[in-house]
Amino acid sequence: MNRIFRHLLVIAVVVSTVGVVSMSASAQETSNPLRTITVTGFGQASGTPDIATIQLGVDVVDLSPSIAFNTANTQIEAIKIVLLELGVLESDIQTSGFNLWWNDQYDSITGSATGQREYHAQHTLNVTVRDISQAGVVIDTAVNAGANNIFGLTFGLSDSTELSNRARVDALQDAQKRAELIAQSIGVSLGEVTDVTEGGNYQAIPYSARVNGLGGGDGGAPISGGSLAVESYMSVTYTIND
Repeated sequence: MNRIFRHLLVIAVVVSTVGVVSMSASAQETSNPLRTITVTGFGQASGTPDIATIQLGVDVVDLSPSIAFNTANTQIEAIKIVLLELGVLESDIQTSGFNLWWNDQYDSITGSATGQREYHAQHTLNVTVRDISQAGVVIDTAVNAGANNIFGLTFGLSDSTELSNRARVDALQDAQKRAELIAQSIGVSLGEVTDVTEGGNYQAIPYSARVNGLGGGDGGAPISGGSLAVESYMSVTYTIND
């Protein structure tokens, strides 16, 4: 019985010792946290936009809602036809909105309601132009066919992969330079990269040159395509060594 008790006592002492060592190691790790430097690098790559998106449409006003509705539909179909004839792809013409609303009419002298309503029918298209030199011609053609609303013109890239990759590399190189400068300034050296977080966005950067074939005596609205840049931001964390 005494022999069994002595064995149990030895086991308890061993387990207790292991527990103390484990706790000591954990405390040591907590007292010496990993030292790091985190920086944000910026990269940018520019290119010429190769597509344009135009938002245009018609706004028809009439005292009859059905006439306003039908007239708007007729005019928008006429616009689609001339755009297709111009070479715009059918898949690049998309209805982006249709609205029908009314305004109550008031006497201009008394300010009293006349009991009549004025109905507005608005039909809007998003038109993608894959040859931006034709953007101004597309706008003029649509206006001549009945479009009386031009809501906006934006430029873009059909494929931004190459520019995005160049911007990423530039951002990482910029982050490396920033981290090295900081490390040198505080008297330490950089270790391994422990974390990288990416972010990015488009930014239109205009320039003064006009798109070929637009403006002047060529017909078409004067449109500047500008330059389109892809930006990348990289947050990079490095360990540091003494």
